[in-house]
Amino acid sequence: MALSRRDALVGLVLLAACKRRPRPARPDASVDASVAAGDAGDASAASPEGGAAGVEAGAGALYRTATGGFQVRFPDGKAPEVEEKTITGGGSAVHLFKVQYGTSGYIVTYDDLGKSGSRTAQQILDGAREGVLETTGGTVEREGPFSVNGHPGLELAVTATTSGITMRQRVRVLLVSGRLYQLIVVAPSWSGATVMEQEFFDSFTLLSDGGT
Repeated sequence: MALSRRDALVGLVLLAACKRRPRPARPDASVDASVAAGDAGDASAASPEGGAAGVEAGAGALYRTATGGFQVRFPDGKAPEVEEKTITGGGSAVHLFKVQYGTSGYIVTYDDLGKSGSRTAQQILDGAREGVLETTGGTVEREGPFSVNGHPGLELAVTATTSGITMRQRVRVLLVSGRLYQLIVVAPSWSGATVMEQEFFDSFTLLSDGGT
């Protein structure tokens, strides 16, 4: 199967996360002061994607994005860095939500595929899988299907070596109508999987089933 630019993009994000130098976790400056003070209400932070990103108070805070159509819990309730990546010739942007936590990277991406032509849902998921592997040069350790509210998904555990460092990567790819979500955790291979990582994946919730 020919690899599209869109399929390869998240692989590039993974590769960048592997190469990024670890830095200590620190409070995110984008969190509203009322949240930092422990206010029980939601706060709004400016978001480059054009929507309001609500951040709940408390250590278990959920990050919400109405335009992204999802909520998720990043480590310590940190608000992510938000970016858009335009795909040359792709006609749409990929939205990235990233938190660096110690030596680990937590990432959510989504992009709107539009009409998929003759590609089936499984072919789209397989394309995303190949994008991760081709760009990172990784090896699949295990994989299997999963679903959210009946929407099809694929989960991968990948090992890749970059700059002499072996990283483990856990990726969930979810197709919701014409929108493709990807949840990613990247960490050094010497660090074992943590409860925080599982909570990150388990906390992901769709705000609606429309996907767009």
